[in-house]
Formats: sequence, C-alpha cells, structure tokens
Amino acid sequence: MLHDLIDDLAVHHGLLDDWWPAETRFEIMIGSVLTQRTRWENAAVSLDRLRDRGLLHPDALADTDPDILIDLIRPSGFVRSKSRACRAVATWTRDHRLADVVLAPPLDRSASAGAVSPPRSTASLPDCSRPSGGVPFPQHPVQPLRRPVPRPSPSASHIPSAGSTPERAGASPVPSRGQLLSVYGVGPETADAQLLFAFDQPVFIADAYAHQVFAARGLPAPAGYGAMRDRWQPVLEQEGLDPVAAQRLHALIVEEGSRLAGR
Repeated sequence: MLHDLIDDLAVHHGLLDDWWPAETRFEIMIGSVLTQRTRWENAAVSLDRLRDRGLLHPDALADTDPDILIDLIRPSGFVRSKSRACRAVATWTRDHRLADVVLAPPLDRSASAGAVSPPRSTASLPDCSRPSGGVPFPQHPVQPLRRPVPRPSPSASHIPSAGSTPERAGASPVPSRGQLLSVYGVGPETADAQLLFAFDQPVFIADAYAHQVFAARGLPAPAGYGAMRDRWQPVLEQEGLDPVAAQRLHALIVEEGSRLAGR
C-alpha cells in the first residue's frame, strides 16, 4: 500500500531525492529543531548563520554561549526554547559519542534513483489517481516540518539499524526513539524526523501532511500524532520500506499535502 502511494505520488512530484539535503546529519538534527513552528526558510537562515560561525558541530554548539546562540537563531523564532533545545541536542550527541556518526553526510537517495514503477495494486489505494477535495489539517499540537530549500547534497553510506553498532571505531549505537525523546525540545515528530533523515531508520512521520493526504485518499487517518503513527508504522515495517523509500514517502507526502492545502 505505501509502495503504491510512493509510486503514485512520484508520478506527479518526482522522487524528490534532493528533499531535505544537508552537509551533515547533525545539520538535519538541528534543522529539525529550528523549523518547529516556523517556515523552513527561516530555519535555513539560522542554519546558515550557525554554519558561518562553525557551530554545526556537536562540541562547538554544546559549548556556545546561550546569548550568542539566541542571536544567531533569531530568524527561527521562539529563540530561548530553541536555543536550549539546540544545545541539548548537541550535548546529548557529544555525551553519547555520536559525533563521528552525525558529522557524516546524509544518505544519498539519488544513488537508488530509478524509473518509477507502475502502481502495484489500484485496489489498495482508493481513488489514488483522483484524490478527493482537501480537508483541514487536523488540530493537534504537533507542527508539520516545513519543506527544506534544495541544496546539492553529498553522497553517504547507510547507517546501520537501531541497536547495531556503526562501523566507525568507537561510535555508540544508533539511538532509539526513546533516547531522542528524552532530549529537551525533541517531541515525537522531531524524533521521528531525526531517526528517518539523520539516522536512516525507516519510520513513518505522522504529521499534519500525512493526515491531509491520507484522508483525501480515503485511507485511515486517525486523529492525533500517536494514533496515526501507530496505525501506519506497522504497515511501513510489514511492507519492508528501506530508508530510501521511507524518506521518499515523507517528502512526497509533504509535497502532496502542500498541494492540497493550496487548493
């Protein structure tokens, strides 16, 4: 079912393999915090400021003076809470000896790019080629991650599954969702975004765009982030979506949700 959804949406939007590009996985982690409750364009300005100051590194960011960090990320808004969250992510990453992992380039989805395959089963996706009219975004507290501005992305190898040990000497295991949720400022959607795009773990991001797209296609879209994730994460696992497919799925859902919202 989810493979079919990817195929159908890719016909209209492409594979979106340049979606959420970044120089490092740590940049993705910090970007997932900065884009909360704001437009991606604002978060991108803050990321550029951090990059110019050499602060997109766990050690450097963790030790940054809070007042300096607040000024640098001001375009993202909510500067005090986001400053604290960025430093918390950096400190947690450093304390768990994940610097070698998160300073590597993100997964290069274009290496797996190919022709979009025909839909596997039109019966599994009601009206998949003719979505019905848009519905309002569900009213829940989780804010949708905003669409990143494309930039060239360096290639990278895949990170092992959660609980396994990365090949880099001395590196800690890939974090679990619970570990990420223990970090200040990292909620369910942000944790899932980090798992998917920074650590290559196939997870379903049950954001407002997912509710929008699934409801428009007659697919189950239970209210609330947790209920939606609980409904579709097992499907993602049963269908065996790898990190490339899971990342494409989320990117396509955001693009389609944006299209529906703009009707």
